[in-house]
Amino acid sequence: MIGEYFSTISGAIGEKFAAIINTIAIIVFGIVLAFVVGPTFAAICFAYFPIMLLFLALFARKLKGAMEEKVETTKDLGSIVEESLSAIRLIESFN
Repeated sequence: MIGEYFSTISGAIGEKFAAIINTIAIIVFGIVLAFVVGPTFAAICFAYFPIMLLFLALFARKLKGAMEEKVETTKDLGSIVEESLSAIRLIESFN
C-alpha cells in the first residue's frame, strides 16, 4: 500500500520536474534566439518586461482577493445547504 503511494508520488514529482526543466530550457532558448535574430527589437521588448511584471503582480493581487471572496461565499453556501438538508431529514423523521 505504501509502495503504491510512493511510486505515484515519485512519478508525479518526476513529471513535474521534467516539465519545469523543459519550460526553463524553452525560455532560455527563446531569449537567446530573440537576441540573435533581432537584438534591437529584443532589447526593446525586454525593456518593457518590468512594466509587464508590475501589471501582472497587480492583476494577481486582485485575482487573489476575488478568489478568497469566492471561497468564503462557497463555504457560506455550503453551510446553508447542509443546514437545509439536515432540517429536511428532521422533518421527514416525524412522518
